[in-house]
Amino acid sequence: MKVGDKVYLRQINRMGKLLSEELHEWVIVKIGRKFIYVGETVDAKEHRLEKFIKEDLRHQKDYGHKWELYFSKKGAKEKEEYLHILRELRKIIPSYGSNCSLDLNQLRKIAEVAGIKTKL
Repeated sequence: MKVGDKVYLRQINRMGKLLSEELHEWVIVKIGRKFIYVGETVDAKEHRLEKFIKEDLRHQKDYGHKWELYFSKKGAKEKEEYLHILRELRKIIPSYGSNCSLDLNQLRKIAEVAGIKTKL
């Protein structure tokens, strides 16, 4: 991770629900001791910046919509598929918990057995 690298953002609401399927391609503008700043272009003075906590990549913002940060399009698509499978499993098993410790491959196997179509 360095200044000038492309990152991908997806808009979410305050509760973590996706607001848009659209991925926005931005650029890392500045990397500080505690925060990563991303903007629509490298020229930070002309475009807005969004600030993410370096340790866990959480969006640092107190109001409005938040963003999820991904370093690749593949990572964003996999997260989308992961959430899709969990939603579909909850339709079949309503008591299925929100603290799922399974990885994507394990969820894909469960979805295959349950007959759930995956997005990818």
